[in-house]
Amino acid sequence: MRVLVPAVVLAALLAGCSPSSGPPAVPAAPTEAVATDNGIAALPPDEIVSRAQAALGKVSSYRMKGELTFNGAMTKIDLQNGGTNVKGTIDVNGRTMEILRIGDDLYMKASEQFWKEFTPENVHNMVHLLADKYVKVDATNESFSALTETFDVSEIVKADVKATKATPTIINGTPAIGLVSSDKESTLYIATVGEPTPLRVEGKAGQGGLNFTDYGTPIEFSTPASSEVFDLKSLMGG
Repeated sequence: MRVLVPAVVLAALLAGCSPSSGPPAVPAAPTEAVATDNGIAALPPDEIVSRAQAALGKVSSYRMKGELTFNGAMTKIDLQNGGTNVKGTIDVNGRTMEILRIGDDLYMKASEQFWKEFTPENVHNMVHLLADKYVKVDATNESFSALTETFDVSEIVKADVKATKATPTIINGTPAIGLVSSDKESTLYIATVGEPTPLRVEGKAGQGGLNFTDYGTPIEFSTPASSEVFDLKSLMGG
């Protein structure tokens, strides 16, 4: 099995590098804090991951929020996931991109400066067309798979055959078991009471991470007005 940092691929797509460190966010404790023991702490790592994938796949919504550092660039991630729909922001050193997925449509909104920093130089003469618009693309297009796959349950909690169990602990007020990735670079904490949903994923001691909160909280998704959209999906023919 492999334990992945959720949404790190998304941030890496923008920053072109790998995670290192950053201060964690401190969310409210999940409602599962007073639930009964679910027994996963006694299971082998692969079975724990399987249970966590199933639990995450059943919830109607959740939020991933935290901070990480990529080659010295502070990256803040705040994404709300409601089934196939996702919305939120990614902030890289103070420059923010809005992310919105509704079904097969993916929208990305950022400033002209953001696009210039995170796109190849040969397209910089065109980025003014994208500035402060919701750039609409096909979420199923392979060109954007590195981004959209990070919203998938199987990518958020993914197999790593050499993952090991950490000592049981308390994460944001909830009893949890940690799964340490085989490269020792990340630990995924899963609730050992109530549903075995992910609670937090983080790097080595003292490094940043992402928290999972707001399970089951209703999320409203609205399609941007056509006047605010640059429809790259239509220009690309799908």
